[in-house]
Formats: sequence, structure tokens, C-alpha cells
Amino acid sequence: MVYGAYKTEGETQHYLDKLGRTGLTFQARDLRNARRVEHLEASHYLHFISRVILTPSFQAADKKLRARSPGIRDDDLPLQEKLIRANVLVPWYNTTDTERLKWFTVAGCAAVFIAWQAPLVPLRNFMRTFWAHHPLSGRKITHLTATFSHQDIYHLGFNMVAFVSFVPAVVATLDRDDVAQHRKPGGELSRIQVTPVWELAAFVVAGGLVSSLASHLWSVRVLLPRAVRALKAQAPVLRSAAAVQSTVEAHSIGSSLGLSGAVYAMLVYVAANNPDLSVGILFLPFISIPIGPAVGVLATFDLLALLRGWKWVSFLSLFASG
Repeated sequence: MVYGAYKTEGETQHYLDKLGRTGLTFQARDLRNARRVEHLEASHYLHFISRVILTPSFQAADKKLRARSPGIRDDDLPLQEKLIRANVLVPWYNTTDTERLKWFTVAGCAAVFIAWQAPLVPLRNFMRTFWAHHPLSGRKITHLTATFSHQDIYHLGFNMVAFVSFVPAVVATLDRDDVAQHRKPGGELSRIQVTPVWELAAFVVAGGLVSSLASHLWSVRVLLPRAVRALKAQAPVLRSAAAVQSTVEAHSIGSSLGLSGAVYAMLVYVAANNPDLSVGILFLPFISIPIGPAVGVLATFDLLALLRGWKWVSFLSLFASG
């Protein structure tokens, strides 16, 4: 969170200085316009993508097109490139930073999920070691990596739908808080953050880390002592290796992973700052529920699941995220 605030303040001050040096009188929204213009002027980025990445595809398409239509004119070929740029590159380049972060996060989680499905034993061992947090492993980096890791397609799908749904609401709330902080008594804005992308990234990472830490503490402070007591109590009656294994598996402490903690943090943040907002139920979008009671019901279910050990109830926290 501190790094996110530092990056946001640094970029904001950069564009304040840039506009100040030009001698322009500007409103607060001009900061974001200036940032967008400066990025658009960096045309080498767009040319690099279109020429280095797309040109081989264009050349291959040209050969196939000429083979099918020998009489095609050369003037028709650049039009394909222009259409690709207009329909793919320019829309992507004009998206906001927060939208790019949203889709990069989805793509990253999908890539990690695909890695989990690989049949290679060394890769599977690597994923279990560094992309799932086990409370007894002693590894700290997995608190972060496990946040963006999913083994199950349903877990991935629910989390990504919820994440994509709540990002706009979180960004709007961050912007509104920033505007309220910098509004003068007369109603004018003294300044505004140039982009909320760093705050959004910090929020998602912090939500995932806090959730992972809470799961870790529950496992080592509650589940582990409970498992040790159960094994000691049943040790005299365990007559076979199968009975021992069955008892150990019944009280085993599993790994934790997934973006659910960050999504839950986003849900609670939006609910706390927008109490009049309503949310829909996944698969039942025609049903609308006030966000406050929805969060209360979900928290109650999750607390009950935590105390009773109902692992399946953890998915209920995503059914009201539409």
C-alpha cells in the first residue's frame, strides 16, 4: 500500500510539473489527459507491436491471399493492416490503466491455472512448492504467489468473474475518495491523482496477503493443535498403518490458494463506501440484493464454515458478486 501511494504521488507530481512548465491553466482532469497524450505520443510502442509482432502474420496472410487470388492489387493489402490496427491495437491502447491491470491479472491467473494442468511431474512439483501456500512449509513468498494461483477451473472462473465485476466499483470509489480529499471549500479541485492503477494493484495484493496470513494463523494456531490432540487421543486404538493414515488425512492441514481473499476485500470495501449499492447473484442476475445485508450473510456463512470445517461453503462468497 505504501509503494502504491508512493508511485501514485510520484506520477501525479510528474504531470503537475509537466503542465506547470508549459504555463497552461488547467483543471484537475487535465492531469489524466496529459498522461494519456504522452503515452499516445510514444508511437514507437504501437509501431513495435504492429511491425515486429504482426508483420509476420501479415506476410503469411499475404502469401495465402495471393495464392487464392493471383490478380489482387497491392493497394488492397495495407488495408488489412489498417483494419487490424484500428480494431485491435488502438482500442487496447486507449484502455485505461486500471482496465489493463484487470485483464493482465485475469490473464496471469489463467496462465498459472494452465501450468497447474501440465502433466510434467517436475512442473507439478514446482507448482505445489511455490504456487500454493502450506502453513507448515516455512515459505513466505507463497503468501503472494498463491494469491494468483488456482487449481480448479470453477474456482478460477468464479474468482475471475467476481474480480472483473468489482474492479470498476473499487476504482470509482478510489477516485471519489481522492476527489473528496482534494476538493476546496469553493467546490474546485486543487489536484487529482493521475491514475488509480497503483492503488488498485496495492489493494488487490494487500487483500490477498492479509487473507493468506489469516488462513495461515488459523491453521497453525487452531487446526494444528486440534490435529495433534486428536492423534494423541486416538493413538492407543490405531492398530494398522491404514488406520493411522486415515486419521492423519482426516485432520490434515491443506494448502491455500486463490484470489478469493482479494475479491472479498474488494466486496467489503465497496460495501463500506457504497451502502446503497445492490449486487446480483451469480447465474441469477435478475435478483438484486442490497450490498450491506449480502456481505453480512456471506460473512456469517463463511464464519460458520470456518468453525464447522465446511470447505464447500467458501464458494458461496462468490455467488453474490455479479
